[in-house]
Amino acid sequence: MFLSRAVGVCMALGLVSLAMAQTSEQLAALEKDIEAARARVGVPAVWVAIVKDVKVVCSKGFGLRDVAGPKPVTPDTLFAVGSTTKA
Repeated sequence: MFLSRAVGVCMALGLVSLAMAQTSEQLAALEKDIEAARARVGVPAVWVAIVKDVKVVCSKGFGLRDVAGPKPVTPDTLFAVGSTTKA
């Protein structure tokens, strides 16, 4: 439970910051922070997307979709939702 909440908080903070990033340097720094948070909590992969006015303004994957491969996350990677809707 703690791990899923920690991941959620890290990703939510990343989304807010990503939406506010205005320069390529800020975006690069934020992406580095998101990757560090992902690795710190031990999540193999995550996809971050920012939607504004029904339009995706930024979208990027971090980590590996298959750690045995290793295969990176791509726009076609499917993620299981699990029980996150019950939280």
